[in-house]
Amino acid sequence: MRIFFYSVIDIMDNHNKFKFLGFYLNEDIYAVPISDICEINRIANLYKEKSFDRAVIGMINYHGKTTPVYNLKEILNMNCVKQDTLTMWFAFKHASSVSCFAFDSLYQMLHASTERIDTVSEFATMDMHAQYVKTYLRINEKLIPVLTLEKWVKETI
Repeated sequence: MRIFFYSVIDIMDNHNKFKFLGFYLNEDIYAVPISDICEINRIANLYKEKSFDRAVIGMINYHGKTTPVYNLKEILNMNCVKQDTLTMWFAFKHASSVSCFAFDSLYQMLHASTERIDTVSEFATMDMHAQYVKTYLRINEKLIPVLTLEKWVKETI
């Protein structure tokens, strides 16, 4: 599948390059490493199944396996905001399996250059999502949290 946006940034150690997927949750921009993503798709044909987890918005048949789609707003405690804008999901691979996470829309910033993007490690985590933020990307004047979803997966699944 084609990815509409990614940013390539230079990390100072050994000149490694990393790519990040940027996406919106409400008005806020978040990112996850592209290396952890198997697929990005629009939400369609979710079917309901009994679940005790409030974060599950529905199930999909993901490559022959029944897989829940989790609401990232619920995971990040954004449950006081509008929930009806979830339009896309990405499949996130982790050690034992794949989990799917729903978000609002892709962050479409094209032609990102290493001169405009850097990692911000000296900042203390600034919001209530502290346990799921690995680092921040600074793009011009914006700070974009990079989520560590594998931590959430380990805690809940």
